Amino acid sequence: MAETLNVTRRETTGSNAMKKVRRAGLIPANLFGHGQDNVNLSIRADEWDLALRRGAKLLALAGDLDETALINIVQWDHLGTTTLHVDLIRVSADEKVATSVNIEIRGEAAGTKQGGSVNQVLRQLDIECTADSIPASILVNVSELEVGGSITIADVTLPEGTILVTPVDTVIVVCTEVLETEEDEEASGVAGLAEPEVIGGKPEEDSDD
Repeated sequence: MAETLNVTRRETTGSNAMKKVRRAGLIPANLFGHGQDNVNLSIRADEWDLALRRGAKLLALAGDLDETALINIVQWDHLGTTTLHVDLIRVSADEKVATSVNIEIRGEAAGTKQGGSVNQVLRQLDIECTADSIPASILVNVSELEVGGSITIADVTLPEGTILVTPVDTVIVVCTEVLETEEDEEASGVAGLAEPEVIGGKPEEDSDD
């Protein structure tokens, strides 16, 4: 399902103009594709941030334009927290597109109760599907994952009509045994020592012989 974003046409270009756009709470964007002219746009930063939190890939542009677009390239600041610029591609709702979707881990792995540690090694899947059927994310349940086990893409059920691009033998998540280090053993040994006996205490008074 497409996320609706209000956009305005932008006539200004250049780094100084882009700084003014951002100070106004907007994000500069470009729309291109389908053999049509490129269009410079501005997107409200709060709407954009909300769309990203929802995992949006497909956008229904409203306001100055009435278009459907796919998020193509997002430029971030050096901290990776603030969007500086966005490239959007025109698409039709029923057009087949290639994109990446986030993987979400759900459940508590059985191996964690055995002292194991869960490590997600793959964060996104590359898929092909129609633009209007892009999933917000792919859910992976790890409840039955035991120590020494792993879950690959072959173990995941994809939405109907979705074609996998990432190799099926790619590992998504593993559960590994947590090995005790020498430092842990030494700390454990020290903690297990009995408290030392207090030598001395109040001295006995010398007797007068």
